[in-house]
Amino acid sequence: MPLDRPSTLRPIQATDASGASAALLARPANAAALARARGEFTLHERAFRAFEAHALASGATGRFLEAAAWAQVACYYGWSSPGGVLVAPALEGLLNELGRNHVPGDPRARIPTGDPRRVLHVMTECYEVGGHTRIVERWIERDAARRATVVLLNQHVPIPAAFTAALLRGGANLLPRPDGDIFARARALRTIAVEHDLVVLHVHMHDVVPALAFADPTGRPPVIYFEHASHQLWVGAGCADIVACFRELEIELAATRRGLGHERTRLLPLPIASRTLPERADARRSIGVHPDALMVLSVASPWKIRPVLEPTFSEIVAAAAAASPEARFFVAGPKPGPEWAETLDRFGDRVLLLGPVPDLGPLLASADVYLDSWPATGGTTLLDVADAGVPIVSLGDAAPDVAMIRPNDRALDGAVVRARDVGELGQRVADLLAAPAERASLGALLRAAVHSHHGEGWTAYLERVVQGACERKGQATPPTPVAPVPAAGWECVLRLLLAEEHAVSPARAIMNNAHDFPTGLLPADAVDAEHFARAVFASEQRGRRVLAQPVLEAAAVVNAVEQMRRLWAAGNVDRCIVAIHPDRLSQGMALLQAALDVGGDLEIEVVPLASLAQIVVHDDVVIN
Repeated sequence: MPLDRPSTLRPIQATDASGASAALLARPANAAALARARGEFTLHERAFRAFEAHALASGATGRFLEAAAWAQVACYYGWSSPGGVLVAPALEGLLNELGRNHVPGDPRARIPTGDPRRVLHVMTECYEVGGHTRIVERWIERDAARRATVVLLNQHVPIPAAFTAALLRGGANLLPRPDGDIFARARALRTIAVEHDLVVLHVHMHDVVPALAFADPTGRPPVIYFEHASHQLWVGAGCADIVACFRELEIELAATRRGLGHERTRLLPLPIASRTLPERADARRSIGVHPDALMVLSVASPWKIRPVLEPTFSEIVAAAAAASPEARFFVAGPKPGPEWAETLDRFGDRVLLLGPVPDLGPLLASADVYLDSWPATGGTTLLDVADAGVPIVSLGDAAPDVAMIRPNDRALDGAVVRARDVGELGQRVADLLAAPAERASLGALLRAAVHSHHGEGWTAYLERVVQGACERKGQATPPTPVAPVPAAGWECVLRLLLAEEHAVSPARAIMNNAHDFPTGLLPADAVDAEHFARAVFASEQRGRRVLAQPVLEAAAVVNAVEQMRRLWAAGNVDRCIVAIHPDRLSQGMALLQAALDVGGDLEIEVVPLASLAQIVVHDDVVIN
């Protein structure tokens, strides 16, 4: 019988944003790149749903440890190969139930009351460079009135000396990784936690151990989840009394894309470090810059500046260097590569690529202007730049569709100098280099803003988060399901940037989490993992799709829609997808809507793709 659903045309595309960023993303090459990313979302979501279903089926048939392992594989795949999914309520519910049954609370445990004094910071892993680790260091430093303990759940690399030193300065204890299977590690974590008054989760997005450890509210302290990766799928909301978000945009996403009520979220900006920069003359001497020279600084993790869009970051640096022939440009993070060859050949030693730089102090103390990274902005680094009083120049505006990858104007009181295109950006940099008084004025405004939100004022934000967690202790619940929405522009850009860094196949997702499977299920090698993946997809029959890419003429579109409607009504398929070339999207959408208006119930998803072959898998129904 026909499925009882309304006629709907659901485009899988970004909504238009206004301003410079929208114009940049609308360039033909960039629009095509974003369309490819949206096509990948469709394919990746299907694989994620298969893993999710396998985890749920394992739990329903009493294979509980296996269910937890498959849940971690699903979350790992959803993180590494995004499918436009930011929340997984079914997995959260599964983990919450597993945690309550296999990591139960003890009603005799000491229940903290009043202002928490002992705080357990839970991390999956810490790193030599990057904002993730710096946030924990700075949190502990600024929350000096409380006694901190840090536990690392799955450290794969040596613990950085700088991290150990930061904990020592903050008087924090560092605990080793708990041993055993997933349930054993969750029980060990819970045992550690009940000796504290408050738990703060800074964990990896796919780490299921905390979700299990703190599912049962009985006898556990309040739990705060610090949402450090708002652009990706993460698991753990089911055990968190409060979710701390570092921007207002994350709070809105938590409500609209993650199924969390506003009562469970609090704003907690990123903290800055309390540090004294070296004297400018000493700093410049240490990096080989003349006291009177003009210097422009950029800092970026290499993945944030990959040449996936036009213009590339090397072209941006080149434009700024051409506009300011007396200046030198220092870029910390990337190393020389093919994308930099033309810029380095053109400007010689005026553009220096420094590779990773653990201590940015001398560079910050020496810089006259900071050139923001593109396509993705800095995070903690941008705050350090503002704290140093260095004016910031950024390409693109803060339009809603790119706000996740451009500087946060509200936190910096609108003091970022923005340019609509590369030519204007070069001129902005040149104008600032020629105006010391304006640089000083902008720098002072940035420094005041960052201290208000991220420095001295940060403690007030923290106390509101802690108070909320204490008041809501034990009220954590899995997120509620949310309606699917089209992938935003920032999601597509991040997908392009992170594809090389994180993307894995379903088989690799299994291999990378094989250690958490019960002994009898451990895949022996990559070939075995591939067999595992095939078995997962073979057992998952839900969501069979019918795909079409009709010629964009009225009769052909009507014919494709009618074929889909018959398959849908017969119950042979659960999803109907039409691919339309990105350059003809408006025309195709109009034809599809006209075809839908004259028939029965049907829901169609539209994917902007040049070729349907990009998303077809073995059991799809493909029609002409």
